[in-house]
Amino acid sequence: MAAPGEPLKFDLWDAMDMIGGVDRPFDVVFERGDLTLEFYKPPGADLQEATHTRDELYIVARGSARLHRGDEIAEVEAGDALFVPAGATHRFDRLSENFATWAVFFGPEKAR
Repeated sequence: MAAPGEPLKFDLWDAMDMIGGVDRPFDVVFERGDLTLEFYKPPGADLQEATHTRDELYIVARGSARLHRGDEIAEVEAGDALFVPAGATHRFDRLSENFATWAVFFGPEKAR
């Protein structure tokens, strides 16, 4: 059962308003247990490789890009869902000007 005050809906436009600009291209929208929902709108340049200690699911909200996960590359666009397991090196490049994505971190922390 949802606790009082927990949101039912997460709005794309509200999330975009939360972003603090180039210095902070993401913001945490919701957290509960081992689940964290972030909204991510990078500044448009190709991004450095990253790894995370939890599994991650991206759900592309706007625009298009390419996702590199290890040696794999996928062309992605709004509506696509992408899985990156904990510890996997990944990055986005070729971001469209309006690219934005939800990022869902879930599961237990794993060593890097």
